[in-house]
Amino acid sequence: MEINPIPEKLKEACLCKGFGSTLTGSALKWLLSLPPYSITSFANLVNLFNNQFSCKNLKD
Repeated sequence: MEINPIPEKLKEACLCKGFGSTLTGSALKWLLSLPPYSITSFANLVNLFNNQFSCKNLKD
């Protein structure tokens, strides 16, 4: 199998699109509920995800 590197200008988009394929259940529902074009980068997506699902956000 030949491995083709992802062009630099497409890496962010590939990371963001690939992220969704790793999710199930409430995490996937959350991702699908985000407004279109609201993600500006993979780092932004990771930060939003962490803010949504971090244990620090749970109430005692």
